[in-house]
This record gives sequence, C-alpha cells and structure tokens, in this order.
Amino acid sequence: MGEFQASLLAALALQATAMSVPGQNHFLILSASQQGALVRGLIVVGIATAGVVFSSGAAIAVYFSGQAFSDRIFSILGLLGSGFLVYLGGKSIRSALRRHTPEGGSAAPSLSLGRAFSSGFFVNISNAKSVLFFGAVFATSLPLATMSLGALAFVVLAFFLNSLLVHGAVSALLATGAVRRFTDRRRPLILLVSGCLFLVFAVFSAQHIIGTWLPK
Repeated sequence: MGEFQASLLAALALQATAMSVPGQNHFLILSASQQGALVRGLIVVGIATAGVVFSSGAAIAVYFSGQAFSDRIFSILGLLGSGFLVYLGGKSIRSALRRHTPEGGSAAPSLSLGRAFSSGFFVNISNAKSVLFFGAVFATSLPLATMSLGALAFVVLAFFLNSLLVHGAVSALLATGAVRRFTDRRRPLILLVSGCLFLVFAVFSAQHIIGTWLPK
C-alpha cells in the first residue's frame, strides 16, 4: 500500500470515528427516526453534502492558496446553519410541549423531502466538529497541495461516501423496531432534549465563528 493510500485510509478512519461521536447530526437523525426511509435518507444525504462543501473548500483552499476566502465562505454558511439550528430547536421544543397524541406519543415535526435535505445540510454546515475536522485533520493529513484535480475529486468523493455510510448506519440503527419502540415512549423528552441541544449548538457555533472575526 502506497503512502497516499495509507494516509487516505487513516483520514477516513478518523472521519468515521469523529462522525460516530454523538452530536447535533445524531440528534437530528434521532428526532426523525419515526419518519419514512426516504426522509431519513435525504437527511443523511444533506449531512454528507455539507461535508462535500467542507472537503472541497479545504482542498481548493490548499491547492489554490485561497484559505482566507474559503474561511469567509465557511463562516457565512456556519452562521446560516446556526440560525437554522435555532429554528429547528424551537420547532422541536414546541412539538414536545404540545398535547400528546391519542397513541400516547407526541407528534414529531413532519419534514418534506426538501426540508429533510436542507435540515441535514444546515445542521452539519454549522457543526463545529466538522469545521475542525476538515480545517485541521483533512487539510493537514493529506498531500492536497501536490495532488492532481482528479485525485482531489476522488478524495472528496471518498469522504462523501464515508459520511453516507456512517450516518446511514446510524439512521438505520435508530429506525430499528427495538430502538423505535424505546424512543416512541420517550418522544416528548427526546424532542425536548434535542431542541435544547440544537439551541446550545447554535450558540456555541455562532460564538466560535464570531470569535474568529474579532481581533486577537
């Protein structure tokens, strides 16, 4: 195995490990565990697509030395994602506080197909963990500056597919019968906790982004 292949596999393993740590992406998937496979799948695709923005942005920044421009774009997208987290958090909390349905659960906010994709995208685009990974581990663990454009495209695709695989597995696990029965009985609590965490993540993300703009 060549040095490039070994570096790529190591970076993909680090990405998979980082994605396995519970965070805002997992809580979004959990909050949609009662919805159909297509909705859950589009959330996963949205999460992975945000990763494409990070990975391609980092690759282009290193390859063309446009780091400052890339950072500004990431910051703007991160602020938009933080705003969306506030909206999503408020919606989840409001749903948790509504009266229970006759089945004993609490009505989960229904997502259209377009909203499912955008939810996954904006929740991950504001994810400080993703920003840190692609800005540090991804950008420094691979020889991006010396790679061809074809190799860069391959790397971006590999990280996209890795994200689909990991988050798809999380989504499938949370939609299994045993897990759904467990979460169904605690749906109001899950929505309430998820909503509060979305608000915390939004504040943390916005604070981090704004902090990078302030003079040191």
